[in-house]
Amino acid sequence: MIKITTPIDQVDLATNAGFLFGSRLVTKDGNEYLYLKGTTDVEKYDVCYFTTSTGSVVRLITALALNAPVGVAQGAITSNKSGWFQVYGTGWAQCDAGASSGSSLYASGTAGTISGVLLAGESVLNMIAIGDGTSTANGTVRVRMHHPYLRDVIAKL
Repeated sequence: MIKITTPIDQVDLATNAGFLFGSRLVTKDGNEYLYLKGTTDVEKYDVCYFTTSTGSVVRLITALALNAPVGVAQGAITSNKSGWFQVYGTGWAQCDAGASSGSSLYASGTAGTISGVLLAGESVLNMIAIGDGTSTANGTVRVRMHHPYLRDVIAKL
């Protein structure tokens, strides 16, 4: 386990701050984070998919990277910069509409955002809403996640 002395939402501007891409961090509350590199700009709480081989991150939208692992950005990260992404535990995620407590979550038409409404079939498995969606001013929803990933649920029916 890594002992971290900087805030989890810190973004590394020029270096990887001594962390290897894919480094895992487990906090006292049991939440788990991965240290990854953005290949596109992401905002705090954007839902992103990533590749485990390179640690590269892309904002989640529909029709992309099925079966890819998913994480939630803990800070605004510009392209080619590095930061922490939550993959386990309770946290916040960008949500556009329709998510209520206990609902399944799906990729939406807006980059970095999930929805409680099935649009194109891309489900974010192992992530559920535990609070009513977009009840906060910044369009986030409280979620519980357990190493989420994308899956085309329509094609599998």
